[in-house]
Amino acid sequence: MISMRRFLLALLAGLLLTIGAMAAEPMAIAVESAEAGLDEFTGQPLVNVRWSAEGQRAFALFTADHVGKRVDLMVGKEVVTSPVVQTVLDMRDIQITGLVSLAEARDIAGRLTGKKARLFVRLARD
Repeated sequence: MISMRRFLLALLAGLLLTIGAMAAEPMAIAVESAEAGLDEFTGQPLVNVRWSAEGQRAFALFTADHVGKRVDLMVGKEVVTSPVVQTVLDMRDIQITGLVSLAEARDIAGRLTGKKARLFVRLARD
C-alpha cells in the first residue's frame, strides 16, 4: 500500500509537470485590429495592435502573472518579438516594435486582421 506521503508527493509532482506544460503552451489573445506604420519619432517600422475587450483582459492577466519575465509574442507559430514584461499591461492598444522593415510590419498586421485574428503569447524559451 502506498503511504499517504508518497501519494501526495506523486500528486504534487504531477501537478507541477502539468502546470509547467501549460505555461509553455501559447495563449491566444483576441485582436480587434492591427495596422502597420512608422514610429513618429524614430521612423522605425511598427505594428499598432488593438485588443478586443476580451483580449485586453486576457493580456492584462497574462502580463500580471509574468512581470519581470521574457515573453514571446507570436503570429501563428512565428515569434515576432520577445520583450521582458516590466509592468502589468492593461491598455487597449500596444505596439510591436523592433521590426526590420515596413514590409515586415505590413505582413504582421495583415496576418492580425480578420474576424478571428489572434496574437499568441507564451513564456519565452530562452
